[in-house]
Amino acid sequence: MMKDEDRTKEHLLSEVKELREHIARLQVVEAERSAVEEALRESEVKFRTQFHLSPQPIAITEAKTGRLIDVNDKYCELTCYERPELIGRTTPELGLYPQGDRERLVRELESSGEARGLEMKFKIKGGTILTVLMFARVIQIEGEPYILNVLTDVTERRRLRVQIEQARKMEAIATLAAGIAHEFNNALTGIIGNLDLLELVLPSNDQAGNYLKPIKTSAFRMARLTSQLLAYAREGKYQPRTFSLSDFVEDILPVLRHAIDPEIRLETDLPHNVHPVEADPTQMQMVLSAVVANAAEAIEGKGRIRVSTGNEQITEEAARQHPDLTPGAYVRLRVDDDGKGMDENTRARMFEPFFTTKFHGRGLGMAAVYGIIKNHNGSIEVASQLGKGTVVRIYLPAAGDTERAEGSERRVR
Repeated sequence: MMKDEDRTKEHLLSEVKELREHIARLQVVEAERSAVEEALRESEVKFRTQFHLSPQPIAITEAKTGRLIDVNDKYCELTCYERPELIGRTTPELGLYPQGDRERLVRELESSGEARGLEMKFKIKGGTILTVLMFARVIQIEGEPYILNVLTDVTERRRLRVQIEQARKMEAIATLAAGIAHEFNNALTGIIGNLDLLELVLPSNDQAGNYLKPIKTSAFRMARLTSQLLAYAREGKYQPRTFSLSDFVEDILPVLRHAIDPEIRLETDLPHNVHPVEADPTQMQMVLSAVVANAAEAIEGKGRIRVSTGNEQITEEAARQHPDLTPGAYVRLRVDDDGKGMDENTRARMFEPFFTTKFHGRGLGMAAVYGIIKNHNGSIEVASQLGKGTVVRIYLPAAGDTERAEGSERRVR
């Protein structure tokens, strides 16, 4: 009987031991589970913190629909939308990406699961289109595929790169133009000089004059052409003096009005208090005449051209928007017209020698303007939209005392 009781006790002790070991294992598993859950919570907190504090715009979208499930503050700032306007809506519904760019992104994600620095157009609230670099990756959330989108706005960087490339191209063309102009000048000097000698030695008769006159006319026309080429190449002869740009425009108004169609209204806004500039008046007259003539040609029938001057302080920040300028005081000459405007391709090429949208004409006027302004250490910018007109802004460094008070009366015509 005692033996049966001993066996029963041993069996019970064994079961108790196993139970204790099982409880100990459960406690270890529970501790591990708690540690994993705590790590997950900490990881989620870190992710959320990094997500919302990131200096980069970030969004999480459903892979299948493109529906936004979360965005950070920088994404809202970039798009100009409030978070409630974005969450729950799809990127196609918001029209954030053009169809072609969105298809490129989908192909990248389908082929490799990620996109690295894909350049895309990005339309924000209000319709402004930016250029962004897209970094995206497919991630899993509770077994479902989502896309983590990180954007970098490169709109300004791209604009500056285009400006630098354009400036390099213009410098290369200017070097070529200078070489051609010098060769033409050398040849024309001999032609015009010998024509003068022929007039002296040939008998004075109408027949000789009939042949010599058109030759001299053509030669002088070519000489003017080379002068424009040299102006573009920034190698023209300059005789600078200090004067008020407002007074200068006022003085040549009769010439400007005479040169444009009477149906076009010429307005001016010329403050008395503009800083003086140091420039060649003859060259500046060529500049203003060419810009106004260009504006007049863009107007069909009745229209308006407005010429204005003003002081402009270029700060360090503003200089980054104007690569041709250094910080300091400038005088701005602005010419607005309400003509037919230009597309982007025409606007980008308008300062190239011989580029013209007209069937007739040599297309050198605006090229010469570019060279003259650059030779005065200034800058010229053109903004234009088809059907909405064109704005030309010219900046020249201020000369002398620039501490005079702003806001004095203007001469408006």
